[in-house]
Amino acid sequence: MDFERLGAPDENKGKILKMEDYPPFDSERAKKAVDDVKEKMTQSPVEHEEMETEREVFAGDAIFTDIDGTLTDNSGRIDPENADRLREFMDGGGTFVPVTGRARFESVRGIVERLDLPFIIINNGAEIFNRDGEHIYESVIPDEQVHEAFAIAEQNGLTWMQNKRDLEGKEYLFSNFTEESEAAMKEVGIKDTVRNEEGRIGLSAKQATAEEVMAIPGQNYKIQMMSPNPEAVQRAYDEFQRLGIPCMLNMQSEKTGKFHWVEVIKGTKHDTIQRLIDMALPDVKEVITMGDGGNDISMLKAEYRDGNGNPVENFSLAVRNASESVMDSVKAATLDRYNSPMADPTKESFGIAVARTVDYLENKHKMDDVLAERKKIYERARKIGLVLPEIAPWSDYQKAVGF
Repeated sequence: MDFERLGAPDENKGKILKMEDYPPFDSERAKKAVDDVKEKMTQSPVEHEEMETEREVFAGDAIFTDIDGTLTDNSGRIDPENADRLREFMDGGGTFVPVTGRARFESVRGIVERLDLPFIIINNGAEIFNRDGEHIYESVIPDEQVHEAFAIAEQNGLTWMQNKRDLEGKEYLFSNFTEESEAAMKEVGIKDTVRNEEGRIGLSAKQATAEEVMAIPGQNYKIQMMSPNPEAVQRAYDEFQRLGIPCMLNMQSEKTGKFHWVEVIKGTKHDTIQRLIDMALPDVKEVITMGDGGNDISMLKAEYRDGNGNPVENFSLAVRNASESVMDSVKAATLDRYNSPMADPTKESFGIAVARTVDYLENKHKMDDVLAERKKIYERARKIGLVLPEIAPWSDYQKAVGF
């Protein structure tokens, strides 16, 4: 994305810009500038075809966003403005796909149906479902790695919970949590524990040992392990890395500044977003990712490609409630590469950030349309020998249209 094209003053280069640094796009004023040129062209006896063409405003745009704390607020509510703008976005040819750590399709079915979504990615990238609840992709942890993971958890004194689906398709949430371990996690500032997970995915946790869980035939999508001691979590993570067991750190506490979860999971949000693009969105032109947690970092930092392997324009956005590590990943992923007006990760509060992103895309496409039409008009004028005065230097033109 060209920094100057966005109309920011030169002295702002390299800074994190706030949205107020970019005045709302005034489509009427911008269109008037083009119409003034068109009027001059009508003075020529040479006929010319209409320059404007009909197209879907958001064709080629894809937004991938976390759910809890990004698409929804802390109560799980989707702001009506978010919902309305998302429908307009999808009606205009855009694709919207939530990417969540929630472990069951049933826990997100209401969102899929309310917004009529084509796809949803759950389990932190381990599964993709379509709008009918059909499983179109999964990535499971091999049994031998599950055994190794539980052994490492025991060595480091980690408590755990695991989502599992048996051979008949029945889903379970198993855990070795106790009331004491729940209280210890809350003491260090981690609210997302087994009780929170029960409410989020709609399953009651069954108390179990690791041996009991491993004895049940079925599919293992992820194991969430945690401790009030961040050093124990880091030791387990390092051992998983050494053994080649896929995992990621999550749940950074504002109180300690440390990660208190390590998740064993095969696949990431980023990997599965790219897989979905390859499978169903080969013509994507711009990818926007949004999140607030440690499990979002991979998708926020990533580069994406279209179905032919070509890099596409993309930027990422963290909402205001994001942890420090997430904020840092977004700055690295957006500011230096694109200098996007959405690059200030502290600007957007959760609940309305998606709507603001759709606003940005709409304004960007309006400017693109004005630029394209202006270019065509001047090219046509040159072909017919009509000399048109320059409207203004491009920087002045940007200021004139309020962008």
